Amino acid sequence: MAEEGWKIVAMLRLNPLVPFNLQNHLFGVTAIPFRHFVAATSAGIIPGTVLTFTGRARQGCGERRRRRRNVSRGFFGTGLLATVVVVVLVTRKAMAKLKTAGLDDRNP
Repeated sequence: MAEEGWKIVAMLRLNPLVPFNLQNHLFGVTAIPFRHFVAATSAGIIPGTVLTFTGRARQGCGERRRRRRNVSRGFFGTGLLATVVVVVLVTRKAMAKLKTAGLDDRNP
């Protein structure tokens, strides 16, 4: 987790399903360096912040509801995709670590 934790932090910050408070607690018990955590968090929250600001600005300009829904769905889909990528990355990394430790699932 400490080696490539910044990737996981950045991608989970895009995830709309896991609340930031829960993420903060989970990342607090890992060995991710603080500067990596802050940089990845900053990069990970920028897309959501920009989309939220843009959506609010359009709402104030009388933008149609259908377009707002499409932007929301797009953001939600991006977050779900980021979640899948994080799960795949963590699984691969864990399997590689288990294999190097000699705990491969094929060897009883």
